[in-house]
Amino acid sequence: IKNKIRDTFSNVIAQTRKNIEKFKWDKIKDIDELSRIRMAAMNIFLNDYEKGSKEGRYVCAELPKLPFNDNEFDLVISAHLLFFYSDNLSIEFHKNSIIEMLRVAKEVRIFPIVDINSNISKYYKEIKNWLSKYGIDSCLESVNYEFQIGGNEMLKIWRNN
Repeated sequence: IKNKIRDTFSNVIAQTRKNIEKFKWDKIKDIDELSRIRMAAMNIFLNDYEKGSKEGRYVCAELPKLPFNDNEFDLVISAHLLFFYSDNLSIEFHKNSIIEMLRVAKEVRIFPIVDINSNISKYYKEIKNWLSKYGIDSCLESVNYEFQIGGNEMLKIWRNN
């Protein structure tokens, strides 16, 4: 994991620099500060990883199939994956992932609903209609966080059973 971070970090920061106008710089003042914040978070994770793995806090898993029991969690959060990578992940992947997350949790939250280019995901309306068709409740909620311009909303999905 450490090698993957090392290999991709500079590319991620370069892409952010290239698309600087797609971000709000009110709470994070510049790319250097962003780099420090993100690397500090990654180091906290890396320093905890061995202990956390032994304690069962980190589980290797991959959507759309999760190694958890039905109803094992109250909440599952998908952050910067579904909707965000709409150009890379199919609508079927999105649907299968949502169904799987609802299998293991009572509630799912997907944040943000914009794609990597700060546009509402091309799948958002179709997913909302699909959920409604199958009687799955959902709503759009604003959040008190916006770094990516337009990225301050999440889709909240829940089961009533």
